[in-house]
Parts: sequence; structure tokens; C-alpha cells
Amino acid sequence: MIESINHKTIILLILIILLSFIFVFLPIAHINYSRFFVSKSDQDPNNNYYSSNISCFDSRTSNNVSYCAPKNICSNVELCNPITGECASNTSVCIVNSCCLSKNICLPLLWINLCTLKSTEAPIINNTTRQADGEVSVIDNTTKQTNEEVSTTTTVIQPQIELCQFSFPNMATYTVDYGPMGIVTGDINNDNRMDIIVSNHDSDTISILLGHRNGEFPTQAKINTTRGPQRLTLHDLNNDNKLDLVISNSMDNTISIHYGYGNGSFTNEIILSTDITPDWVGISDLNHDNLSDFVVAHDGHNNIGIYLNYGNGNFSLLTTYSTISLPVGVVVDDFNNDNHKDIVVTNYFHHSASIFFGYGNGSFAKPTIFFTGLSPFSIAISDFDKDNKKDLVIVNYGENTISIFLGFGNGSFKQEKKIATGFNPYDVAIGDFNKDNAKDIVVTNSNSNSFSIYLGIGDGDFLHEMRYSTGDEPHNIIINDFNGDNKDDVAVINWGNSNIGVLLNVCEP
Repeated sequence: MIESINHKTIILLILIILLSFIFVFLPIAHINYSRFFVSKSDQDPNNNYYSSNISCFDSRTSNNVSYCAPKNICSNVELCNPITGECASNTSVCIVNSCCLSKNICLPLLWINLCTLKSTEAPIINNTTRQADGEVSVIDNTTKQTNEEVSTTTTVIQPQIELCQFSFPNMATYTVDYGPMGIVTGDINNDNRMDIIVSNHDSDTISILLGHRNGEFPTQAKINTTRGPQRLTLHDLNNDNKLDLVISNSMDNTISIHYGYGNGSFTNEIILSTDITPDWVGISDLNHDNLSDFVVAHDGHNNIGIYLNYGNGNFSLLTTYSTISLPVGVVVDDFNNDNHKDIVVTNYFHHSASIFFGYGNGSFAKPTIFFTGLSPFSIAISDFDKDNKKDLVIVNYGENTISIFLGFGNGSFKQEKKIATGFNPYDVAIGDFNKDNAKDIVVTNSNSNSFSIYLGIGDGDFLHEMRYSTGDEPHNIIINDFNGDNKDDVAVINWGNSNIGVLLNVCEP
């Protein structure tokens, strides 16, 4: 009797284990290794198949379009125009009687997985990753349909944007002087080709590289200084449609202004005294007089300085606003939609950022503080979730991450999203490398000798990191179209090699 009970118990245990494996482990394996395969169980009552990746929340036929989309879409979605039934963006489609409480909603085309109707074989979404240039991952988002002599009808929406798979096959390097720090790009000689300017801190020089149509920079000129040029920026300060150069100088605590002639050369410098150790500079019209003013972060004295532009080559005396600890990166924009420019600055030792709300007359309120990761350094502005509100990305040098702050449009931000980077991320820039109309992020990893690209999907989230090799200790990075093919290219300072690397984007459909 005991032996019989033991035998039955063993059989029962085996059955339990088998059932557990079927209902627990197999689904997990399916998610991890076959997450983009659509089985016949992924079928709605209308006999429509849909992709089960990224947790589809619905599949139905509306507007003669079968669609499915991520679950969280209902919490942050645009409504169709109640009169015209159209969407504000030409990259969205109006879905009537949607699963979002039957509202008429605008689904971005990039969020839609089109469903295939009445097919005996469901489509397989091949989202595999292939390697290019040894390190760079390129995502193949093609859709394949398998049929066995069965006709298949697929409703297709043609996006009004041309997606492409980007890559950077080569890095061309251009030697500059010792200790390059800052880098900017713009057309300084009015030939419709992008040029590059580099500040060489340890050599007291400025390198000017004039661009050619093919994305090369064979011509280089120099401006000699004695001031330890740190960061620089290009802007039209006197409204003559010619780019002018603003440089922060850390050795003698000054700002240098060189007005552009429009032919690739500049006037002699105009010097403005600053506080101790000026670093990043932000430029905008702070007092609504149609003249570009500028803000400089003084990391040696824990404040920011404001210079108002009088438009005649003269500027106001320096006005300072206290920050918390070692301000470094600075950006200027309107974060609370009051039509006045505000300032955000990173506080390196306090692991935070300060936002100064502008009054519109060149003065600012006391700062509001929000916390970041460890040792926040550079900062950039964009709209990552397409809600027409200013978002931020901040580089956390001390913890190897970036922080994404999605703006509410009232001067506050959602809880930060952190994304891992390489070692000691240094600078950040914004572009659109795959031409999907969603903002992408590029970050230099100064102690990994690389930069990382994070492709945006248009809702504030990003795909996994793709990493590209650089020279030694990459510092600042910029994005522009250097060869006139309407694709975002990259230029990066390789501080350890005293050169810049230019990577042209080969983006193919």
C-alpha cells in the first residue's frame, strides 16, 4: 500500500513539474527567444493576426486599417480633430472608435503594427540585430510573410517619412592643436557647407576647418589666443546674417567675442570679464529685444553669469545668479510656456540641476532644484515624446548613465529615466540618425573610447545602446549634415589624440 502511494505520488509530482514547465518556462522562453513570432493564438474575433511584441493591447479594424499598438498608448495620446477627423501630425493616422474608451485617437505610424487578415500563416517580424564594423548594431525591422498557396491581403499605410538603417563605416580624423576641448559647427563662409571650429585649450588656439561638399575638411586656419579657450558657440549676435564666435576662456576668466565676416574669417576679439572659470555658454534672447544674449556657467565660483546684448558691439555688465555646486552644462529655452526664456544648469558636485525661470526682461527667479544622477555634466534639450513640450537629457559622468526628463510644459518634469552608458560619459547631442522623425541621443564615453547612440521611438523611450569606436578620450560631440546628403553625421573631439573624428552617416532604406 505504501509503495503504491509512493508510486502515485511520484507520478503526480512528475505531472505537476511538466505542467509547470509548459505554463511557466515555455512562455518565458517564447518571450525571450521568439518574441517577434506571431502564432495563431494571437488572433482577434475578426480573424486578424497581430504582432505580440511590446505587449499589444488591441487588434481591430478601424478606418479599414487593422492595427495594434503598445498598451501604454492610451495614457499619452493625441485626439483626432473633432471637426476634420484629422491628426495634427502627418506621421499619425486617426483611428475611430479606438480601444481607448472608444475615443478617436491619433496613432503615430511608427507605433502601429499592421495586422495581416485571414492568413494561414501569421507574419514573422524579423527584428534581429546584425553587426557592422565590429561593434555597431544595426536593427533590421523588415517584415516577412510566409504563405502556402494562400492569398493574403495586407492593408498598408505608407508613412510620409523615409526610414533608413544608419551606419558609420569610417572615421576620418583631422589633427588640431594640443588639448582640444570645445567644438561647434555652422556655415561660417556662406557656401552652404558645414564648417567646424575647435577650441584647443592647452595650445591657446582656435582651429577653423572649412568643409567641402564631400564631407571632408582639407582647409584649416587658426586663431591664436593666450587665454585657455574652453567652450565655444556660434551665433549671429549683431543680426547681420553672419555667424559670430563666442569663446569661454578659463585661464584668464574672460569671454571672447569674434564677429564673423561671412567668409570664414573673424574680427579681432572683444573681451568681457567673467567670474572664476567660465565653462559652457548658452545663447538666446533673454529680454525680448531680438538680440542674442548669453549665459555662462562659472564652475569656479558656483554661479551663472548673464550678459545682455546691446546690439552695437557692447554688452551689459555681468549679472550673476548663485547655483549650488560646480555648475557645468547650461541650456536656455522656455520650459514653462510663458514665452520667456529659462535657464537650466547642471550642478556637478550636488548631483542635481537648477532651473531659473525667466521674467522676460533679462532677470530670473531663484532656482528650482531637481535631482539627477551622480556628477551631472553636459545637458541637451529636445522633444522626445512629440508632445511639443521641452524635455531634457543629462549626462551623469559619475555613474555612467544619462537621465531623461520628460517635461510637463509647466517647468516641471516627470520622474527621470536612467539609461546606462559607457565609462564616464562626457557630452550629449541630439539628432535623427535613421530618419524616422523621432529624436535620437548620442553620448561620448570618455573612458571607453567610444560614443553611444540611443534610437528614440517617439514616446520618450529608446532602443538599446549601439556603440561606435572613437579615438582616445572622446570629449565634446556635434551633429550636422557635413556632406549634403540630408543625413545626420557626427564629429567628435578625440582629446587624447589631439584630433577630431568625422563619421559620415550611410543611411540606406
